[in-house]
Amino acid sequence: MSKFTSSQNHEVRITLAYNFDRTVGLMYVAGQIILYDAVPFPLFKYLDFQGHIKLKRIHKDIDGGLQNWVDDHIKKAEIGINHENQDVIDALLNVTNFDEFKAYGYSQETVIKATAIILDGADTTAVQWTWLMSLLLNNPNVMKRAQEETDIKIGKKKWIEESDVQDLAYLQAITKEALCLYPPAPLLAPHKATKDCKILGYDVPKGRRSCPGMKFATIVTLLTFARLLQGFDFSTPSNMAVDMREGLDINMPKATILEVFITPRLPSMMH
Repeated sequence: MSKFTSSQNHEVRITLAYNFDRTVGLMYVAGQIILYDAVPFPLFKYLDFQGHIKLKRIHKDIDGGLQNWVDDHIKKAEIGINHENQDVIDALLNVTNFDEFKAYGYSQETVIKATAIILDGADTTAVQWTWLMSLLLNNPNVMKRAQEETDIKIGKKKWIEESDVQDLAYLQAITKEALCLYPPAPLLAPHKATKDCKILGYDVPKGRRSCPGMKFATIVTLLTFARLLQGFDFSTPSNMAVDMREGLDINMPKATILEVFITPRLPSMMH
């Protein structure tokens, strides 16, 4: 079992924070209206009149961070270092091999990085959670009723488990209503295959494409908010209403930061 020193842990945290900041920057810039998009004059493609960060630079930063992450795992595997808390990179290294994707023109590292990045799922879920909490804060009677549902169906002596979520009908309705009011990436064009095709040996029929992570995101959202509402009371500074203005981004985040006061509502032994 390997253990990081305090300095190594600090370095890892700094790297993760930097990569997260670059990822947020990528999603923000991707939603901006650039002059070249409206006026496709060749000169505007290379001059950054509006002061936006270049997407290529951010992509390079994120790719470099992911490559270092993958390289670190490969080196540890080569020298036989094992650790208890394996992450998604370890899992992908275990189920792929070095030469598996060469025939398709991709390296093992490229496939792992493309699989692990999951930019859309991370960002859209965060945006959805922010809007959902904002709606609950502006509708305290709804939040109270959802908490009463968790108290009646689950109680206060144990934390809600994934299997309990199916019994929380009111919370499910709240989540669906929030998605209708503030859907992540509302202007995203629908994806549709124009004909049957084969990808990496898999038959892909013609038809509309849906988000592959939709079911997972729904379960995670329900379980997260079920536990939050079960365990805590939420309010805003000075009990002010939450500003619901929409920001400029491909995933439609809030225009302003959400500030929340949190108070435990379960016995101290539960926290």
